[in-house]
Amino acid sequence: MKKITILSIAIAVLISYSTSITHAQSTISNLPKSNQLNSKSVNAAALANQPKVTLGKTDLKTVENKKLTNDLSKLTQLQFSPAELERNRVKSWEITPARPFTPGLDLTLHGVIDKKAFSLRPVYSGQAQGQYQLFNMFLMINPVVGKDYKLTLEIEKPEQLPGNSEVIVDLGLQSWRLPYNKNQKTITLLFSNTTPGPHILSISPLISQLQTGKPTPTTLSLTKVTLEELAPAQ
Repeated sequence: MKKITILSIAIAVLISYSTSITHAQSTISNLPKSNQLNSKSVNAAALANQPKVTLGKTDLKTVENKKLTNDLSKLTQLQFSPAELERNRVKSWEITPARPFTPGLDLTLHGVIDKKAFSLRPVYSGQAQGQYQLFNMFLMINPVVGKDYKLTLEIEKPEQLPGNSEVIVDLGLQSWRLPYNKNQKTITLLFSNTTPGPHILSISPLISQLQTGKPTPTTLSLTKVTLEELAPAQ
């Protein structure tokens, strides 16, 4: 099977984005009812008072230089209620290995694309033994101010991945943890945008043993990446 090693799929797009991304700021927040997979264990008052996370300036080089460290367990883990995950969409953008870019959702990947999947393979940084680059998939998006969005990562062979792992996602200068459970077919992120883009949404390989030992990156193969603009919450 012919494989293509990709350092940048959207060089032309990145050139046009580079100035505006450097000066871009955005705010991302948990959507209503976020972190309510088990409503009985959630303090509703505390949830309602959760502050929005304000993100600082960023560019592709800054995010590319982030390294995998033992401090990832300190990042906030995001979980979303079934009601929020099922919200209607207004429009959507999709990329696949057969079509790795589309207007409004542009990809830069340090990894491999074959006919079936984007492979987010651990990238050794070369600076220290066992040190890895944290992110190697970068999505250039231009979300509308005041809109809610859902990002869905479709996994190629979930049965082959270790359970109780996590994917780290980053928009701007702050990162979050998204849990992955054994045989889960998708990983989903919900977010809101309050500041004009474009922005960079970065995704890590799958990381195991985040809580109990040294974080270990594992290849995450994705068959599809979908970004959806959601209808207003009811």
